[in-house]
Amino acid sequence: MALSGDLALVSDVPGGTATGPVSVFERDAAGMWRAAATIVPAEGAGFMLRVQAFGAALALQGNRALVGAPRRGGSDGAAFVFERQPSGTWLERVMLEPTDSGFAM
Repeated sequence: MALSGDLALVSDVPGGTATGPVSVFERDAAGMWRAAATIVPAEGAGFMLRVQAFGAALALQGNRALVGAPRRGGSDGAAFVFERQPSGTWLERVMLEPTDSGFAM
């Protein structure tokens, strides 16, 4: 879960291997939380089948969200940057992924 002001991101990643949309909730003037949107990668449903644990890590600041997917199609994972549009929808701005999967110390 991530919280910033009147916005909250909630992900359900049981066991860290499931995938699915991230739910966005917004607090209204009466202080009640309501479902406002969902966040999914721009590449669609077929891509979602190859992404494991989309939403395992979440960060939110203002109208920008960072959604982590630590296991993505056998790779080292990715982080997705989304931006909330005036319409309330969330647009994927960029997918960040490592350029070198080998890590040496």
